[in-house]
Amino acid sequence: MNERLIQLSATPDEQPGGLSPAVCRRVQSRSRGPLPEFSPILREPSGLFIYTRETAMIEPTDILILKTVALYYTLQRVDIHRLCMPHTDDDGRTCRRHLNKLVKHGYLNKTAGEVVFQDRNGAPAPCYYPSKKGCEFLNSETKDERFLSVCTLTPNWQHLYHWLGVARFHVLLDQAVALQQEVSIENWLGEWDVADHHAATPEQKYKLFTLVRETPRLVTNADACFTIAYKGYRRGYYLEFDRATSGIGQIANSKTPGYAAMLEKGLHARHFPGAEKIPFRVLMISPSAGRRDALRTAIAKKAGAELWRFACQSDLKPETALHEPIIYGCDGEAQPLVKKLEGGKT
Repeated sequence: MNERLIQLSATPDEQPGGLSPAVCRRVQSRSRGPLPEFSPILREPSGLFIYTRETAMIEPTDILILKTVALYYTLQRVDIHRLCMPHTDDDGRTCRRHLNKLVKHGYLNKTAGEVVFQDRNGAPAPCYYPSKKGCEFLNSETKDERFLSVCTLTPNWQHLYHWLGVARFHVLLDQAVALQQEVSIENWLGEWDVADHHAATPEQKYKLFTLVRETPRLVTNADACFTIAYKGYRRGYYLEFDRATSGIGQIANSKTPGYAAMLEKGLHARHFPGAEKIPFRVLMISPSAGRRDALRTAIAKKAGAELWRFACQSDLKPETALHEPIIYGCDGEAQPLVKKLEGGKT
């Protein structure tokens, strides 16, 4: 999945779904309103989708919402409002109307937060995530098979705030890329992106889960991975999003062996096509500068320490994420995530 999926799909210029004018009139009368009209500037090639009473009610904004949630996995209403209808100023009423409609008809899933959300003064809020029906609808509209591999599992309520953090970093990275023309993000994979729905083991079922060694068992399971492309140069990154819920020593002891062994065996190649010959990096995002520096010190003593990079969450903004010196290694001064180059490939 990548940001290009955010482009809206639309039906062809003929009658919606290829239906006859008489059938369209019947569908329109049953839906108690006009059939949706899609803007020509938002069209992309798509197959014909047979309109039912439910689908006749789906508007372009609804499709954008479905695509956005499919891309980022877990989002709250405030996130969806900012991404899909930033120019509406009605305290979120319009966004809630769209979300309630999609949830009611099964095109979107909703789960309640049962933990303290720090950015809401402790008050939890509902989170939205993809549904199988919604992803099948997107696939039928766009003919993009990637929608069928989107995770539709209910996020564990204990880790819900964690997944919101990962999704918001993904959004921030896309926003940073949108501010310039030279850097792009490729091949984003989330932890729960599915490789084979029928597989029995996690290393076969999920694209990112990697069995590094059978005995003694050693696995890696990053929160996400992505490739940064810049002027012909590519490097892969695994993402570890830290919420300070585990001890510093526990993180250093449990996470470093798997990544060091992955590099040694070249197991990262399947996650970073086009960047498999370049040593990957592990980007650890921490909630504070003190926590970041403590992790730097602890991981510096471990095998594969040269792979790790660290950032403080408050330093990451769309304007600073790519080219400002806010990324640290285990030692040395801060560096940008992407160094600006004069000229071409390095």
